[in-house]
Amino acid sequence: MNLLKVFVYSAIVAAPMASVAAEPASGQPNNPCSALHWNAKFLETFPRAALACQDVQVKDGVKYAKFEAKVSKVNPDSVEVEILNVAKTAVGTAMWHTSPDQEMDIGGKAAKAKDLKRGDDLTFWVAENAVKMEPSAGIKAMAGKK
Repeated sequence: MNLLKVFVYSAIVAAPMASVAAEPASGQPNNPCSALHWNAKFLETFPRAALACQDVQVKDGVKYAKFEAKVSKVNPDSVEVEILNVAKTAVGTAMWHTSPDQEMDIGGKAAKAKDLKRGDDLTFWVAENAVKMEPSAGIKAMAGKK
């Protein structure tokens, strides 16, 4: 019985220590999006960008923020999406012009804008210095990275 008590008490004491050990040693947050320097104009039009940012990748010295969205409307030359946070809750909307052959990451697969339909899950990348919430030219290079 004493051995069981020692084991239980040890587990109770060790649990909080394990969660502290999971924190980064430098005291920096685990969210790579918090290190981005958003364009002021971009934040005026999409102030919740930091909440919606899923990840950050660097390509050719440029930081790209990963966003996920659900397609809400498709027109021949534009698409409207609900921007999602990490909990898959909509935190805003965005609309951008597309061409039929613009490459997109639809449902985790490389596709073209002409393949978009309402309800599709969309992943796209926006350059750190972007002014609009729309896929950056770097999307081709970043497509498929989850």
